[in-house]
Amino acid sequence: MKKYVNFASILMVCLMAASCNTTLYVPNAVNAPLLKEKGELKASIGFNNFQAAFGLTDHVGVIGNAYWNNFKVDATSNGITSETVNKGNLYEVGIGYFFNISDNVVFETYAGGGLGKIDFSNDNSRKYYDVNATKFFIQPALGYVGKYFDIGFTPRFSAVKYNDLNTSGYTQSELDTEFLNKSAVEDKTWMFIEPAITARFGYKFIKLQAQLGFASKLTDGDLKYESKFSSLGISVNLAKWYRD
Repeated sequence: MKKYVNFASILMVCLMAASCNTTLYVPNAVNAPLLKEKGELKASIGFNNFQAAFGLTDHVGVIGNAYWNNFKVDATSNGITSETVNKGNLYEVGIGYFFNISDNVVFETYAGGGLGKIDFSNDNSRKYYDVNATKFFIQPALGYVGKYFDIGFTPRFSAVKYNDLNTSGYTQSELDTEFLNKSAVEDKTWMFIEPAITARFGYKFIKLQAQLGFASKLTDGDLKYESKFSSLGISVNLAKWYRD
C-alpha cells in the first residue's frame, strides 16, 4: 500500500510541474472499459479524472470522460513571491463497438469528441493566456478481462483544434519562443497518436487501475505538449458475467 501512495505522490508532483508552463496539450487518461455484455457498467475515478462506460447492447457501448486540474504554485526569488495558477478541463463523450474474441479477450473501438479550456497566469510577471479547444478521437483496443486482473492496449488517435486564444503580458519574442502565436496555434488541427496500457488489479467489482501512455505529435509545426501521461485510481465494474 505504501508503494501505491508513493507512486501517487510522484504522479501529483509531475502533474503540478507540467501545469506551470505554457504547455497547451496534456493528454487525458484513455477510457478503455473493455466491456463484455449488455447492461455492464464500468466507472473509474482518479486524482483529476472521472470515466464511465455502459453497454447499450451486446456490442454497442457509450463512454464519458471528465478531466480537470486547478494547480497553484508559489515561488520566492530575491524576496519576491509569485503565484502561478493553471486551470484546465476537458469533457468528452463517445460511442463504440465491442465484441468478445474469447471468454476473456475483448476487442473494442470507440470514437467521440469533447470540449476543453486552459487558463494560465503568473501574478509577478503578469503573464496570462487562455484558450478553448475542441477534441475528436478514435481508439481501438485489445485486452484481457478477468475476475482478478485486466490489461488492455489502446492506441488512441486525437485531433485537437484550438480557438479564441488570448494572451497578455508576453512580448512578441516570448510568444515566438513559447509557441503562443494566435494564428500558428489556431490555424492547424493538431493530430496526435497516444498509445496507452491500462491495467486493473483486484477482485470482481472493484480494482485498482493504473495507466501509462505516450503521445507523439503527427502534425508539422511547433506546439508545446506532454509526451507522457499516466493515471492511478479505482475502477468499479457492475456486470452479470462475474456471476458465471
